[in-house]
Amino acid sequence: MERPQAMVSHRDLDLRYLSSHLHQAARDCIERDNWLGFLTLHGNAKGVVALYVNLDLFKDRQWLEPALVEVMTAPALNNRRDSDYLLCMLRLTDRSRLRAAGDELPGDGPFTVYRGVAGKGRARHVRGLSWTLDLERAKWFARRFPDLADPAVFCVTVSEDAVLFYSDERQEKEVFLHLDVRTPIRRVLRGRDLLDSQA
Repeated sequence: MERPQAMVSHRDLDLRYLSSHLHQAARDCIERDNWLGFLTLHGNAKGVVALYVNLDLFKDRQWLEPALVEVMTAPALNNRRDSDYLLCMLRLTDRSRLRAAGDELPGDGPFTVYRGVAGKGRARHVRGLSWTLDLERAKWFARRFPDLADPAVFCVTVSEDAVLFYSDERQEKEVFLHLDVRTPIRRVLRGRDLLDSQA
């Protein structure tokens, strides 16, 4: 996917991902400091790229951190196709503001977190950003698309300072991480084990 150029100036909104009849509503949202309304106009599917192309504006007004928490926790499916944009923006955040924009961590750590995946190749995305403290929830994610091959659950134990932010808004106990490629993770369940645990 070709990455759109982020805005150079924060004086003009980039509305390329929004239908023209909503442009004035988007401008009104920004005038009223309603960044959430601005992203909501774009819907779940376009929220990440809308934030990315208006990155300078969101950074200038210190909206970037709460906006990232919003777009990373709101989608009905996942952010896999937008992961490059998200990683780029995460590098530019203030870590303390990002953490504060999420929910309070349930303890001081370390945390053992799980990630349910399925499919082959890049779509599997074992080292994704979203993990969960709840093993049963990870199993559900691994099994949610029965047509995808090789469902599995992976786990990793991380310290408190490795956590980007935590969210339990959807009762999924989500822990957001950017794992280094050298961080060891292990598979705890796969295939038949997952089917047996469903019984």
